[in-house]
Amino acid sequence: MPQSKMENYKLININNKNHNWKIIEEINWSKLIEKYPNYPYDKVGEYLKENYTINEIINLEKFFVNKRKELQNELIKCNITDSDDELWDLSSHITALGENVYNLCMKYNEIANIIKNETVENFEYGFTKAVFDLKNTEYNNEA
Repeated sequence: MPQSKMENYKLININNKNHNWKIIEEINWSKLIEKYPNYPYDKVGEYLKENYTINEIINLEKFFVNKRKELQNELIKCNITDSDDELWDLSSHITALGENVYNLCMKYNEIANIIKNETVENFEYGFTKAVFDLKNTEYNNEA
């Protein structure tokens, strides 16, 4: 049976914005994309599964997706991207860069246009990887 993460349990509530932003910034997306240009989201998944429970990851993902969608809605007004997929990648990338960059882009949409050429696909895949791996581990340990 895997060691419980309860001793490291950190309550992640979708309404606890400061804590969620702190975790996103601890992941350090900008450093991951520099160090692991191919599939940096796999490193996001590894970090999450090593440090958080499935429920914590799911709650963090809900927070992240809500923020990403808020940013998407703001960026849609500016016609910054040509496709929905590009908009999703851009807004996810910006949100992954942390609260300060996110807030700047919410206030000054033209900054997103500058960041657009540096967008790396897609931070959110890390949530999927972490949850899948943790569920698969639980399943294999039950068998």
